Amino acid sequence: MGNVKLKPRLIALLLIAPCILAPGEPKKTRISLTARSNVSTSEVGKELDRRCPEITITDDPQRADYELEAWDTGAGPGRKPYKFTLFKNGDRMFSTETRGLAGAVKDVCGFLTR
Repeated sequence: MGNVKLKPRLIALLLIAPCILAPGEPKKTRISLTARSNVSTSEVGKELDRRCPEITITDDPQRADYELEAWDTGAGPGRKPYKFTLFKNGDRMFSTETRGLAGAVKDVCGFLTR
């Protein structure tokens, strides 16, 4: 094989063509609920879909980037019954306590998207 000389425009086209043809989907952050959670996956998932669609729930902890302990203490009016704690590799990364489920998911989304 001899030396092949490519023109700069052809080189640029070869470099950007894969990006144009197959842009791909942005990588989603995956979370799984811990066994200690007493808030259902569907409740948390519904709020995630509404507030931060770039985060998804998986039922496979091995595939998850984070684990979420979602706890509803059932505390009465004026209290903060929702206690959410986010873990990465077993280490606590973030915690929040809120009056409503929507607020807890909003806080988790805020942490994960910053």
